[in-house]
Amino acid sequence: MGVNRSASQLKQYARGILLGNYSKAISLIVFTNLAITTLTLVLGQSAPLSAPGLIIDYLISFLITLIGCLFQVGLYSFYLNLACKQKINFKDLFTGFTLFPEKTVLSQFFIRLLSFCCFLPGLLTLMTGYFQDNNNSLIYGLLLLLSGIPFYLWISLVFSQSYFILLDFPQSTALELLKKSAALMKGQKLRLFLLELSFLPMLLLGLLSFGIGLLFVLPYQSMTYTLFYLDLVQNNHTDSN
Repeated sequence: MGVNRSASQLKQYARGILLGNYSKAISLIVFTNLAITTLTLVLGQSAPLSAPGLIIDYLISFLITLIGCLFQVGLYSFYLNLACKQKINFKDLFTGFTLFPEKTVLSQFFIRLLSFCCFLPGLLTLMTGYFQDNNNSLIYGLLLLLSGIPFYLWISLVFSQSYFILLDFPQSTALELLKKSAALMKGQKLRLFLLELSFLPMLLLGLLSFGIGLLFVLPYQSMTYTLFYLDLVQNNHTDSN
């Protein structure tokens, strides 16, 4: 049975890999954020302030989120190539747009739909309380929203490896990506959750530095998650043998 690397080991390895490659990682993050921000500014001003306009705004926001997912595939392609000592290139960023983008869109749409359902009862209760001026409904709505957080976290952890699996198994269908991620994360969800929590102090410091610190924290975080995936695959392969 394979032995999982600890969070500190994964982080140490990530720092070593990024040494000398930080400038490339930062340039990809900057380009991605500029592209998403530009899309948001251009598309976000097209809908009038009305009920149909709010629906259009939501659809535009959802579209931009899906485009962000395609960029995320490209970012993880860069980190995966870097971790596996493969040739890295700025063009890695556009891998998500060329490597079966419909699979990324379908799988991420399903994940986000499930995530939205976690908060739907609370949102509906809040809306009812707001329009009926009912304080009890507002309180119940907030409680329902809070109760949806554990389910949301569970969903995000279960399907967290779908980006990497697409890169390793591009012939898989969108449903297979989700199934393989769920299989890999069996018994590993708490481990990943604690790894994610360990980055919170650094992320907060990055925000307090007006976002400048995030340029260094985000590559570090993404590389660590990439190594977590490789560790999962290696141990899964060891166990199967």
